[in-house]
Amino acid sequence: MMDIDQETYDKIIETHIDVKHVRAGIDKMSCQLDDHEKRIRVLEKCSIEDHEERIRMLEERQNRWLGRNAFIGLAVVVVLQIAGIVVQIVFLGS
Repeated sequence: MMDIDQETYDKIIETHIDVKHVRAGIDKMSCQLDDHEKRIRVLEKCSIEDHEERIRMLEERQNRWLGRNAFIGLAVVVVLQIAGIVVQIVFLGS
């Protein structure tokens, strides 16, 4: 049996761990690919009306999110403006 030094052994272990990570990544991507293929098969079975309804629902959801984000952005701007006014009053009033 051949003896190996600690450095070589450590490199072998690191390579083994790297290979395990790569395999796990490939397995994860493979599962994601399987999921996408299943979704494609389901979508292929749907009618055009179903697709149009799904697109409409997604657009509505997107519009709700955009509306919420716009409201949150506006609220942040208002709070920052109020904070600026308060700071000006405090520093200019002193």
